Amino acid sequence: MILHFSPAATLEERAAVERALRDADIRTIPAEGALVLRDTLTVAEIHGLAALPGVASVGPGGREYSTVRVAALGWMSAACAVLGGLTILAANFPAPLGTPADPLRTPETLRSSWPLLPVHGLVESGPAWLPVSLLPALGLGLLVFWPLVASGLARRMPRLHVALGVVALGVTGWLALLEVVR
Repeated sequence: MILHFSPAATLEERAAVERALRDADIRTIPAEGALVLRDTLTVAEIHGLAALPGVASVGPGGREYSTVRVAALGWMSAACAVLGGLTILAANFPAPLGTPADPLRTPETLRSSWPLLPVHGLVESGPAWLPVSLLPALGLGLLVFWPLVASGLARRMPRLHVALGVVALGVTGWLALLEVVR
């Protein structure tokens, strides 16, 4: 609710209105030429406030008096409505993704995703004595402890440190290339 003062209202009339609102335990927020009432009022209280001298009108607040909370709730409810509508549309009208898969026939070549190409290349072309199933755990351990080990190596022998990095990248690229060509 918002209470608008008449343009001809004197300071004494405005103070009397504010006093009456304070006596009725109605919280207000001052605005330009008006008071925003934070509490809900009964019809009798609204009529009593409108009858006070200096009051032009008492009515619902306009958009310029909305709070951040009210605006955020409005935006969030609109976003939920849009996402809900899109979810319902996607569930009822799914996008065609090509020909349906045949569950009784396996395709000739199954391509792995690109981050796993070196691992699959190592499985296919690696020596039999190499424990390929343990390589992800060894690689994770190397990634965790490499900064501790390599900091001293980088300070003492920076060229060896760079050479090890180049060799590791070269081996990884070679294994990925083997899998792509296969």
